[in-house]
Amino acid sequence: MDFRQLRENSRRKLISLHLEFNPTLPLLEHASLRSQKEIENRALALFGVVAFSYGLSSAKANEWILQEGVSGCLTPAEKSFTQQPSDKAASLFQVQVEALWIFAWMLSRTPVLDFAVPCQNNLVALFPDPLKRETSSLWRSANRLRDEVEVAGALDLAYCIHWSFNQSRIEGRDEPDPSSLQILRERRRALEWSLGEEEWDAISLDT
Repeated sequence: MDFRQLRENSRRKLISLHLEFNPTLPLLEHASLRSQKEIENRALALFGVVAFSYGLSSAKANEWILQEGVSGCLTPAEKSFTQQPSDKAASLFQVQVEALWIFAWMLSRTPVLDFAVPCQNNLVALFPDPLKRETSSLWRSANRLRDEVEVAGALDLAYCIHWSFNQSRIEGRDEPDPSSLQILRERRRALEWSLGEEEWDAISLDT
């Protein structure tokens, strides 16, 4: 994989977005895309938790997660939330719809990834419906995992944009609105996890 070419692509994109580009940012050092099954399992587990954070009953959420065989894929924080929910935790998981949007894109459920546009309202339709107790068998068979280079390119772009946003905030100029930064962080989290080996809760989002 040509990481320098990925960075050049990111540079051109930042210029087109009128965002500052940092030529000294380190390149990605490695990128090994997790298997389609791993990504699907993480997406399904997170989808159940996010659905619960938006009002799906605890019984239905946990039953569906168990039905799909992904209860073992829940992080400690996700397990804690589904067992002892709180409004604070719910708000933290609600923003992770943006991570789900990345997974939908990675599995070719949505054709375009635009970091300037938030998660679309059709996200729920891109996953099995826990309310109807839909299983994921047909969903899994229809998924098509994107190429590793394409996913790595999205991660490099997210990293560069994230640096630009943070730099603007530090310098007190053209500070991005909180929602844009939040969208970027959650999408980058999903990309970092998918191309690395770290646990979900241990992903570093430093720039």
